[in-house]
Amino acid sequence: MNDEYINQLSSNISKNPDTHEMIYTLIRQYQILNSSSSVSSLPYNCKYIKSKQGYKFDISLLPLKLIYILIEFYKIHNNSIK
Repeated sequence: MNDEYINQLSSNISKNPDTHEMIYTLIRQYQILNSSSSVSSLPYNCKYIKSKQGYKFDISLLPLKLIYILIEFYKIHNNSIK
């Protein structure tokens, strides 16, 4: 995975707080369908940030396929708001 893609994904997430719930849902659904870890745990070692009332993910801990899904999500999202 190219650093440019990771940086662009991170930028898209930061610039679009209205998508954060959808991103969490995509990540959580991917975990449920593809992971052998407990579904009661937070996905991919994310942390809940109480002050921001949201979750923080380390993108490098996400599976490559999931990163591609998130990149495609933002391509579609960004095209829909133009």
